Amino acid sequence: MSAYTWPTSQMLAVNRFGPIEAEIHLVVLTWPHANEPTGSAVEAAVTQQGVSAALGRDDVAVTFLGPIDPPAPGATRFVLPCDLLTWCRYAHIAGPANQVEFSYNSNSTGGSPAARRADACLVTLIDLRPDAVVSLHGDVGGTAPYLYAPTPEPTLEASLQPFGDLESLDVDWTDVLGPRTLRYFPSSAIGLTGSEAFGTCVPKHLRCPVVTLELPMFDWSTAPEARLPIHDAVGRWIADGGAEGGDRAALLAYVERALADRAVMMVPSESTAAIGITFLNAIANQVGTTRPRSAN
Repeated sequence: MSAYTWPTSQMLAVNRFGPIEAEIHLVVLTWPHANEPTGSAVEAAVTQQGVSAALGRDDVAVTFLGPIDPPAPGATRFVLPCDLLTWCRYAHIAGPANQVEFSYNSNSTGGSPAARRADACLVTLIDLRPDAVVSLHGDVGGTAPYLYAPTPEPTLEASLQPFGDLESLDVDWTDVLGPRTLRYFPSSAIGLTGSEAFGTCVPKHLRCPVVTLELPMFDWSTAPEARLPIHDAVGRWIADGGAEGGDRAALLAYVERALADRAVMMVPSESTAAIGITFLNAIANQVGTTRPRSAN
């Protein structure tokens, strides 16, 4: 049975599953942010079943790389899965300037901790020579899976259709490439300079597809009208510095009022794993039929 689990170490781990001579090698990034455990459910499913049984094929190897941006040393590690209020009370995430996601190719002297982790991630990805890279994120206000990518991905979008309808993507920080796909945006789009975002940096260094899969993290069926206001409140808290500078007390007070004693629980890990496994199959199919592959 799959499960959400905390990373066992701050160190970047490389865990490969599947045949050594597999035709297709997928690399999956987990814990891209310190408050997004969705990738751990997908990794747990592959760990428990084996890649052949999980994906139903013998031509794919999957390497899990992470944690990319782990919880800070000493941060409270609460029980997973959790409810939304617990997540808001304890989740650790840095402000955007200190997130690995936006710290690639940093020019700062010596490099910040986030920049050093970004450098390590990029070097490891290059060494792994993947046929595709999938970064597994969790969207606190999401209701269905969607993508970030450099180009339109209609085939990959189609694989996500069975997992719920998605409201029209309407954002002001990047382009909409398809019904379920947003374009990767540079760090400068959120006011950061001197570094690059994962989605604009990594594809320049790898000759393979690089996509981010955003997975819904909570089941909002008990409080549907509170979803977007709380999503916006969490976004403002992160923009203000998150666990390093945001007003957590104000966030908690707002969320408590909006929920009015209703519990919003995490999406079951089995459901998250099912989306992730389906998507890995879809991108393996796409790589195997339409894209040139690197030699592993």
